[in-house]
Amino acid sequence: EWRAWADAETKVLWDALARIPCPILIVRGAASDVLSPDTAERMVEAAPRATLVEIPRASHSVMLDNPEGLRSAVAEFALTDA
Repeated sequence: EWRAWADAETKVLWDALARIPCPILIVRGAASDVLSPDTAERMVEAAPRATLVEIPRASHSVMLDNPEGLRSAVAEFALTDA
């Protein structure tokens, strides 16, 4: 059944996220209708080295909506978590 397959795939992805050993930057557009704030927070809780940043003036296409905000967030993350 499709639902059982989707549930199994979701579990695989959450388990994989938890096993990433390096620092992770989770980027969420503040106006995203794809990645909810709750799911983004769950991702941070699931991944031991994750950092969440919300980019203002951006929906799910952060790099198109606010490229400077994304660039700043990535640069700060790279400098602090290197």
